[in-house]
Amino acid sequence: LTASCGQTLCIWDIECGELILTKTFSSPISVLTWGAIMMAGRRPAYSLNVACASQVTTIDIAYDVRTVRYMMNPHPCLLPTSGLVRVFTCGVISDGHLLAGCS
Repeated sequence: LTASCGQTLCIWDIECGELILTKTFSSPISVLTWGAIMMAGRRPAYSLNVACASQVTTIDIAYDVRTVRYMMNPHPCLLPTSGLVRVFTCGVISDGHLLAGCS
């Protein structure tokens, strides 16, 4: 798993060194954390949390037998629509929740 200096998230298979998935965001990635790992059939399913400036997204990653590869399903997190403009700079998973710090 890598987040480049730009806006691209890359997920690698470390056993064979292949690039599995990529996703490009509209602004640089500032927070990247692993979420839950769930067993869904023969292959595990994963959850990632990504913050780009003021937007936080949860990405579910699961193996799709129809396409014979892993697929991403992003879900934007709901945040307050008024008040401060948040720029997230750090995050950690605690008891299944993303705790994100901002400036």
